Amino acid sequence: MVSGNRPVPGRLTAKGHLRMEFPRAGRYRDDVFVGSRRGRRAWVAIAALALLLFLGAGTLISWYVEELWFDSLGYGDVFWTTITYKTALFWGVALLGLGKFKDAVTMFSRALRYDPGFTLALARRGYAYLNLGLAYYPQAALDLQAAVKNDATLVEAWYNLGILHTRQGNDAEVVKMLTQVLELQPDNYAAHFDLAEALLRLGNPQAAAEHFQRVLELAPAESPEFKQSQIELDKLNNNPGV
Repeated sequence: MVSGNRPVPGRLTAKGHLRMEFPRAGRYRDDVFVGSRRGRRAWVAIAALALLLFLGAGTLISWYVEELWFDSLGYGDVFWTTITYKTALFWGVALLGLGKFKDAVTMFSRALRYDPGFTLALARRGYAYLNLGLAYYPQAALDLQAAVKNDATLVEAWYNLGILHTRQGNDAEVVKMLTQVLELQPDNYAAHFDLAEALLRLGNPQAAAEHFQRVLELAPAESPEFKQSQIELDKLNNNPGV
């Protein structure tokens, strides 16, 4: 019995050439090699996927082509599963950019179905939940906490945890999260600004002023953070006890 992709016994063609046949690869017809239906379907699926990536087609169509590609190739489950969940991550990120956060959650969940420990998918799904509003904050917290547990160097997850705690009014936690960000990225001016704001709310103007000053050193002059930091520093300088 032939299994896998091992050749069946070879035999001579009419022209005297030895030919070896592979059950999955195709067959000979009148000494001409003819590809298998599976092989033809695979090429059609790959071509369709390339076209969709080029044109940026809709989510439902991309799902269909992704499934067709996965099913038609079927040669190495681990390899093709990797391709599938990375494709799901790609579409999820694209949907985030379009502001379609519920659809993005669906795509990141799809990636996590293939690899539950896929840290980047956890972080991005947490960000999508964060943007869906108050009702989704618990799911956002779970995903973002799992992401930093898997990879303590993932800046975006720490930063989004800071945003989450800001929205929930937990300024002490905001300071912890943004301190982690700045340990990893000392020149992150957005984190300096958000940390300064949290410190102000906690009644620590001196520490806040230090971070506002760092914003002025790091941020582009036209950025909102730069302009607001100037305003806040002027207030603090004019009212040292505030």
